[in-house]
Amino acid sequence: MENNKNQIVKIIINEASLNPKNKNLEQIRSIFLTPTHEINDSQFSEMGIFRQVKTSK
Repeated sequence: MENNKNQIVKIIINEASLNPKNKNLEQIRSIFLTPTHEINDSQFSEMGIFRQVKTSK
């Protein structure tokens, strides 16, 4: 979330857990982060700050 000055005021992360045996979704957890210092949205890259999780086949 950002305010009208393009500053990040909150980061919301939705974490999903899969069952490794049947690939069913087991749990979804929301995490809310609030920065302690001003962060402009231009400080984030196109890919963001997170990497895609690699799962075993």
